[in-house]
Amino acid sequence: MGRRLARIVAQSFAASSPQQKEIHVVDPFGGDGRLLVWLLEAWSELSLPQQSWRLHLWDITDIGFGHAQDRLNSLQQQGIDVECEFAVGDAFCRGIDNASNFDIVITNPPWKLLKPDRREIDSLQSDVKDAYVSTMRRYDQWLAEYFPRSQPRRKFAGWGTNLSRVGLELTLILARPGGVVGSVLPASLLADDQSTELRKHLLLEHAVRDVAYYPAEAKLYGFADVASITVVVEAHKQPLDSVPITTHGPCGAQLEKSEVSLDLARLSDTGFVLPVAFGAGAVGLLSALSARFPTWSHLEGNPNTGFWAGREVDETSSVRWLTPLPSSAP
Repeated sequence: MGRRLARIVAQSFAASSPQQKEIHVVDPFGGDGRLLVWLLEAWSELSLPQQSWRLHLWDITDIGFGHAQDRLNSLQQQGIDVECEFAVGDAFCRGIDNASNFDIVITNPPWKLLKPDRREIDSLQSDVKDAYVSTMRRYDQWLAEYFPRSQPRRKFAGWGTNLSRVGLELTLILARPGGVVGSVLPASLLADDQSTELRKHLLLEHAVRDVAYYPAEAKLYGFADVASITVVVEAHKQPLDSVPITTHGPCGAQLEKSEVSLDLARLSDTGFVLPVAFGAGAVGLLSALSARFPTWSHLEGNPNTGFWAGREVDETSSVRWLTPLPSSAP
């Protein structure tokens, strides 16, 4: 997944900025720097023109920085002009002061719901526990102020900020106009009912160049059982008429690739949902169907149709009031 993402990012940037000789790249959640290294390797494998690379690797700790430096030293020995600046700290805070500073942003942001973790607070004393929760709530409020597009539509018990969504918004802030963003994200981002504003911002104010879907069965993250996507975007550019969507199977092999029309007016009616989990072809089919027929919400909201969506049958305790048919029934 990471190597394919790096290759698509390299191709997209080379096509959009062919004359640029010095390229500034950041991974705000960089870890051991593997995505940055794969980007430079992809650039070389594609035989793109030699460039000067100015890399920026941020993370909340420096645990992976040693591995990153070793990888970058190896690239320097191969004759690649590369320098890297390492920074430890909160990428969200640092990002506010670095808006539009980078040609390429490539990252895998944290996939975490911001809320107190019971496993942590149960081991704390009462006063420490209160301080822990209060500090997290203030941080959540700060994120809401500086990253409003990635806030969920609803919060439960005051919590609900998803850091993967905030991470995507951060990457779009960091990229200069015309820069390229590549990110690994949960597949739910493109279809849930909580991320509408962020999807709207992504699809209306940027040019989405590529989307790839990987099913949970692919087991790309060890024991974590989660579907994921990669998204490549040309930042702050006119939206495109269509986007290529690639679907991968459980073994990682490409199953299908389809160019899906982005009818932004129609997408607006459905909360800018792109249900890539159905497969690239199915997304195109769904788009065609929505162009010809009204949505259920439209029918239900029309008093002349008489349609009303009640509760699901399995939620109505139907077993208590349904009886089996007599054995002699036809």
